[in-house]
Amino acid sequence: MTVRRHEEEEDGKWAGFFHITSTEDHATGERITDVRRCERIRYPRPTVQYCRQCPQCAYTICEKPMVWKEPWRGRTRVNILVDPERYLVVLEPHPEKPRPYCMLVTAYYLDQEHSYRKQLRRYEQAKNRGDKIQ
Repeated sequence: MTVRRHEEEEDGKWAGFFHITSTEDHATGERITDVRRCERIRYPRPTVQYCRQCPQCAYTICEKPMVWKEPWRGRTRVNILVDPERYLVVLEPHPEKPRPYCMLVTAYYLDQEHSYRKQLRRYEQAKNRGDKIQ
């Protein structure tokens, strides 16, 4: 399955790229550049590419990422959480024929403890309903 990017958003910025490099300003509702997110711009690809098999240790030394399906607005999304790094990647599968693909929705570091715990709870809920992938 290949990964595609969202169509252009506004100001000529690709939606997926724009989302993984910015955060929402809750006062204005606008997105502003987040330097911490920009520092991790190269994380999403290896997170997706190697979530099943670590190329360095085959998950004999490091922890395997948590991967689960979750319903969202009538669709299904796939979340990949790299636990020790507290890094989350969200994909939206599109099983259209002839070539199924996934769309990168967002990716970010869970810097707030409550946000991190929330994702752990969502993973446990997915396990309980049978939506755990790994």
